[in-house]
Amino acid sequence: APTSTTSPARSTVAPHQLAARARAEHYYLYEHQSGSPSAIMPELSLELGTPKPVPGWTGRFRTEGKAYFILYDSRGRSFGRGTSTFEVTTEISATEGIRIVDFSRKS
Repeated sequence: APTSTTSPARSTVAPHQLAARARAEHYYLYEHQSGSPSAIMPELSLELGTPKPVPGWTGRFRTEGKAYFILYDSRGRSFGRGTSTFEVTTEISATEGIRIVDFSRKS
């Protein structure tokens, strides 16, 4: 008999990873302060790890990641590259679905 190639664990954490990706993307594109008010971020790439259960919290997962970005400073007409690490904690509930509990920029 054929067997499924998708593990139940992966299908459980995938929605948490999607929510973490969306939160990180929103942070880096719209909230991240680059140091110069004339700088914009024309490119962003996110690398996310596999969500891990938070000990003692049923339904909570922690996802670590790294952002790679290019900044353009319109005042100095220069480009720069940067990286930043982050952590997103998500939680699933029967009434709200998956929600963001915390977003922390680590570096």
